[in-house]
Amino acid sequence: MRKRYIGILFLGLFFASFSFADVEECMIIGAKGNPEKARELFTQALKFWEKGNASSAVESFEQAVIEDRSILANDDKGIGLALIKSYKERVEKKKPSVEMLCRLGYFENVISGNLEDAIARYGDAEEKAVSENVKKLAHQEKERLSQELKYIRDWYAEHLKEVHKSKAKDLAELIVKEKLDEKNSKILELEELLQQISERITYLKNEEKSTAEEMSAAITRASRYRRYYYNYSGADTSAEANLGFVNNPMPSPPGAPSNASDLQFSADSVAPHSAQTDLNNFYAARHHSEEFMQKLAQIRSEIAGLERRQQILEDEIKKVKNGEVEPAQIESFQEDFEEQEVPELEQSPAQESSSY
Repeated sequence: MRKRYIGILFLGLFFASFSFADVEECMIIGAKGNPEKARELFTQALKFWEKGNASSAVESFEQAVIEDRSILANDDKGIGLALIKSYKERVEKKKPSVEMLCRLGYFENVISGNLEDAIARYGDAEEKAVSENVKKLAHQEKERLSQELKYIRDWYAEHLKEVHKSKAKDLAELIVKEKLDEKNSKILELEELLQQISERITYLKNEEKSTAEEMSAAITRASRYRRYYYNYSGADTSAEANLGFVNNPMPSPPGAPSNASDLQFSADSVAPHSAQTDLNNFYAARHHSEEFMQKLAQIRSEIAGLERRQQILEDEIKKVKNGEVEPAQIESFQEDFEEQEVPELEQSPAQESSSY
């Protein structure tokens, strides 16, 4: 009876130890909760690391994490990534144990945030494990991390869409701003040209007025000397003479001044007149009136051309001001840019930032 009892006791201890070993193969790392021991080991790891003893630093650091995982909140100077690298090398060189796979999965998760590799490690551990308890632990952690990875990927995909949308809006605003700047610059350019034309028209109209006055004065002088010639200079004013130059031969080409203002005469002049002088003055005044008439025609022609150009510019300014480039177009441009394909998420942010 006693032997049977001892046998049963040993059998129970065997199964109990087997079950405990199974759990230990994929244990919850850092759950021992010994922060004092963890800090001691972490300090030791940093000292080894500073001295260049990487293997001892990695070993001490791993033991520190096992004692209390909260030690991971400290700056490990790169020892954590070295620990992952060390585990990866061991996994590649030899057949990894379930415990090794679980630990590498854990470190990939909590140290580097490489969920893809962590999930793969726990998946390998699940397939390799014999005990249902170990399989269950590895499967649960694999599923938990898979859900978290899905959440991260969904979040990141939405984040990319928001970034794409924000960039589309910024680009649309930039394009509209450039178009508005271009539009305002064009309006300013046209308005400056319009101002120059307006100033030129004002100047020409003053010239028109003064030239018309000078032409009128020249015509008045020509008329006066013509009358002087027929009425005061002793010319033959008979009916026969009026039919032609009978007693009043054509004068020699007058040596009249080139400028009408140089002529010495007055509307009230009562000085003696001679046929030759009055006729010469008439010819000179008449010539000057024709010059002023030609000048006046040129001025008026230029004014007419400028006024047509002025109207064209005013219409062009209205057209530009009423153009389609307005801030409301931002939404239209934004929609066009948003229709462009959003880049697909090929890997997680953690993978992009990792260097191992």
